[in-house]
Amino acid sequence: MIDATEAARIEKAKRAQRVINAYRALFASEDGKLVLEDLREKFGTEMPTFIPKADGGFDPLWAAVRDGQRQVLIHIEYQRSLPAKGDGNVEEPQTKVIKS
Repeated sequence: MIDATEAARIEKAKRAQRVINAYRALFASEDGKLVLEDLREKFGTEMPTFIPKADGGFDPLWAAVRDGQRQVLIHIEYQRSLPAKGDGNVEEPQTKVIKS
């Protein structure tokens, strides 16, 4: 029998895998690819975080905003890189329970 803590951990893992599957499915669609391309163009990780001002200095608040935008794209790309699992695999816990 699985205790409440283990059951909660399994449910959390199932939800996390469903989210991964959703990211992969969403951004694999034609619409998702279009949206991701637009996000990369506007907030891409290749763009500099610190952009020089006319006086040669940098605006730290703008850099923080840019870094936040980049982190969203990094998170999307990371979620997309994780392996998808079918619903059957999502529902089965990855740990084995040994009855005593």
